[in-house]
Formats: sequence, structure tokens, C-alpha cells
Amino acid sequence: MNQTIFDLDSKYIGVLPIVNHFLERLKFKEVLEKYLPPADERFKITPNQALGLLVRSLIVCRTPLYSVGEWAKQMVPNLLGLRPNQIGLLNDDRIGRALDRLFEADRSAMLTDFVVHMVEEFKIELEQFHNDSTTLTLHGEYPEADGHIQRGKSTLVVTFGHNKDHRPDLKQLLWILTISEDGAVPVHFKVADGNTQDSTTHIETWEVLRRLVGSPQFLYVADCKLCSRENLHHIHEAGGWFITVLPRTRKEDSQFKEWLLTHTPDWKEIIRYPHPRRKDGPPDIFRAVESPIPDSDGYRLIWFHSSHKRERDAQSRQDRIVRAFKEMDKLKAKLEGPRCRYTTLEGVELAVKKILSDGVFPLVTNYRDQSILDVLTAYKSKQPFIEKRHDLLKNTLEVTPAFLKNISRLEAFLFLNFVGITVHALIERELRKAMEANSIEVPPLYPEGRDCRAPTTARIIEIFGNLQRHILSKSGKTIQRFAPELSDLQVQIIALLRLPLGLFAVDT
Repeated sequence: MNQTIFDLDSKYIGVLPIVNHFLERLKFKEVLEKYLPPADERFKITPNQALGLLVRSLIVCRTPLYSVGEWAKQMVPNLLGLRPNQIGLLNDDRIGRALDRLFEADRSAMLTDFVVHMVEEFKIELEQFHNDSTTLTLHGEYPEADGHIQRGKSTLVVTFGHNKDHRPDLKQLLWILTISEDGAVPVHFKVADGNTQDSTTHIETWEVLRRLVGSPQFLYVADCKLCSRENLHHIHEAGGWFITVLPRTRKEDSQFKEWLLTHTPDWKEIIRYPHPRRKDGPPDIFRAVESPIPDSDGYRLIWFHSSHKRERDAQSRQDRIVRAFKEMDKLKAKLEGPRCRYTTLEGVELAVKKILSDGVFPLVTNYRDQSILDVLTAYKSKQPFIEKRHDLLKNTLEVTPAFLKNISRLEAFLFLNFVGITVHALIERELRKAMEANSIEVPPLYPEGRDCRAPTTARIIEIFGNLQRHILSKSGKTIQRFAPELSDLQVQIIALLRLPLGLFAVDT
């Protein structure tokens, strides 16, 4: 008796139609074609195809290079820019050689073209930027990553430095990122040697931004590493604006704390922020005062105080008080001892101030026409977004461990990671703008239908993750195609992103 043998081919669609739409708007394929050398006709998979596949895998489902081929086998091939007969040809060697081609390209010019087009296509506002750096902690010795010339280009130095991941036992590189205030969209990045000092990177970054904007008249916000006289002078003299944190090592910090010994600041309440975790919790009350001690370079210096900071520090303050009493006892013993090093009243006060802390923080700026609230908002409300982009890079795209021991390939791989976090940021920006435009505050994007005020691309990827298409065939002949069934929530997201449902009608 003959048996009818049917074959059911099931492949994942997932969020790829949305990702592809954004990559197309970014003209990522065209950028690769412009800067990478033409592919050899003998290539069964071109470098451009391999890089396109890799950037999609970074965005959707981070997986080691050696298993990218296995991931691709589960997906609809044409959504990866591949033909069905190319999927079986994928391996880490092919992807590695494609990374070699990307390293050899003019990645600086590629980045400029990519960002300039993105700004125009998505109408990114360029009035305010936020800059910060983080370390990319690497496993392994990387003995050849010593800055030598490779394929005509100098390479990075993987070495020890101030490790922000608290892994001083491991070597690292320094990742420097700048985002726009508008949507926290990445507009520039650089990877530097592992022992690079943050303070030395700002002038170069600021000049790149000036060329992007076409003018120096934008606000540049960064942490205390920006606050060197050379950096601030460069920006100020060029006509730009900055906001940064005054380092504790600056004399204005100690002068203000000395002034506090005999004066009470005229703190003015400027804003109350809702409690971040409890709707009925007490607000975070911010007070501020223009510094009575002028900045030595003539910039504006403002001191702030937060009520929540006082609450968060309550327990640690008790510990510090106990330690302070112990230190005071030691100090008293030293003062009464025959070999006391503190021979003046100034020396005693300095020792006391070193033990005690007042908990306030200062911002320095040349942004003189703005209110104190505007200065605080520019720093406090927006600067944390760059930390979220670092978290996206490290914990969602999982940039490390990279499992790439060739430094040139690692540099090219990091370029693709920048593209990946940019796509994440743009999807979030477009979705949140659509929510605002349609007065949708809390769509039920979390599990169990819970509301979500600030949807992330990672959550969108989860929502579309199990979407599949199925093809039923017999003896190699297609009998029936089963299109993916979209849920109401998926349809709502697609509509908010202003995408046609036809993007998910996959034929192959």
C-alpha cells in the first residue's frame, strides 16, 4: 500500500520584517556596497550578505559566530537576505572573512554616511547630545592586539585599564558613545585602547558632532571626565555649550564645603519628581543654589540637593556616622599625641571635612541663558539614557564575550554592534512617538497584558518571537501555505509603526 508522504516546512519570521524595514530606511545595504570592495564572482555568499546576516542576528538574537548558521536555518531565508540554498553554506569562517573586508573599509567614512542619512531620514533633532564611555571587558590575552599595522591600518591595543565592570584582572577596550537627546539615538561611537583616559576623548568627539550639526551651537552633556580646563575651554571658545559635573578634586568643591561650615545656603526648591517605584511614595524634591564661590574659569557653578538621595543614603549614613566617630577618636588621639601632624586649625578642618560628607553635587556649565531647572533637567533626566544604551550593548546584544581573538575582526564586529543598538533605538523612538501622537500611554506589552509606558525593542522582539510561516508540500510540490496569524497586540504594534501588514506575508 502506497503511503502519501507530506512535508511541513516551518520557519520563523519573528520580528525580522520590522528590523528589515528599519535597515532599509537606513540604507545599510547600500552603505556596505559603497564602501566594501566588489565581491568576487566565485563567492557563494558575498561579504555584504554575511554582514547583513550578522547584524540581523545581533539585533534579534545574539548568538556566537560559530552558531549563526544554526540560527539562520530556523529563519525564513529571504528575510536574512539569502536564498534557501545559501543557508547551508554559512559558517564562522565565511563570516570572519566578511569581517576582514569590513575592517579594511573606510569605517570612519561609512559611519559618517550612515549617521548623516539616519538624521535626515528619521528627522533626528541635533540640539543636545549626551556622551559617556564604558569598558568592553575581554577574556583572553590578545597578544597581537598591540596597536601594530594590519592590512595597512593601525589596530587597537587590548590592555588593562580602569575597568568599569569591576574586573581589573581582565583586559579591555574603551567604548565611547554619543547619543542625541531626541530618542536617545546613537549618533557617534569610537572604540579606543583599553588604557585610554576618558578626559582625552571629548575634543575629538565634540568636533565630530560639530561637523554633523554644521554648527557649534548645541549642548554637550557628559560626566566629570569632561571637566578639564582644556576640554571646557575648547568648547566654550568655539561657541558651544556644555554641562558637566564638577570633580571633587577641583578646589571649588572644597571651597564650597568650607563655606558650609559657617554659612547656610539659600536652597530654592526647583522641582519634584514622582517616586520612581511607588505611586504613593514621597516625591524627590530637588533644591538648588548658585554657588557663592565662583568657578575659577568664570563658568556657571550650581549646587543641587536631592531628598531621595538623602533617603537612599540613610542606612549607609548610619554606617558612616559610626566610622566617623571612630575616625574622630583616632583624630583626637593624633591631636593629643606628641607627634601630631596637624599643627594648624586649617589642617584640623581639612581632616574633619575629609571624614564628613554633605551629600550635595555640583554642575558646571556655560549655559547662562537657561534656568537652573533647565540645567538639571538636561543632566538628570537625559544623561541616564546613555547608560541604558550601554546596558543594551552589553546585556541585550551581549557584545562580550565576543569569541573573536583577531583584533581586526573584533573592531569590525563592534561597528556592527553600533548599527545594532541604533536600530533598537530607532524602533523604540518611532513606537513611543506614535504612542504619544495617538494618546496611547500604556499599551499592554508586558506579560499577562500588563501596561508598558516605555516599550523597548527587546520587548517587541519577544512579542513577535514565535511568529512562523508554514509550507505543506508533497513530493517537493507545495500543497498549501500557512501565513502567520498575527495577534491583536502584534497588529497594534505594526499599525503604530505605520508598517503594512503585507510585510509579514512571506512567500518562501
